[in-house]
Amino acid sequence: MEDTTKMIYPEIERLSALMDDRFELFGFHFGLNFILDLIPEVGDIVTTLVALYIFGLSYKYPVSKWVKFRMLLNIAIYFVVGLIPWLGDIFGAWFKPNRRNLTLIQKFLS
Repeated sequence: MEDTTKMIYPEIERLSALMDDRFELFGFHFGLNFILDLIPEVGDIVTTLVALYIFGLSYKYPVSKWVKFRMLLNIAIYFVVGLIPWLGDIFGAWFKPNRRNLTLIQKFLS
């Protein structure tokens, strides 16, 4: 378990940071999610696929079904609200689904 944690955690952390927190403007942190979400329809699909990939990595850990459900719920909320023009983009930059899902994994394993 420990070797898997060492290998996967950095990947999840890097992807979460890239997608949700990589850039800063006027004290507001955002990532590629916000930038890609500005592309109508395509951006929402691409960023949701990345979030689902991160979710898939959670299967490397012995996390509960409840944690996996919460992770999928975070992704679903992000996707559905993200479909609303402009408001969805701002919501996604604030909501940070990948960071939330990383936190769920970390809390469960600690």
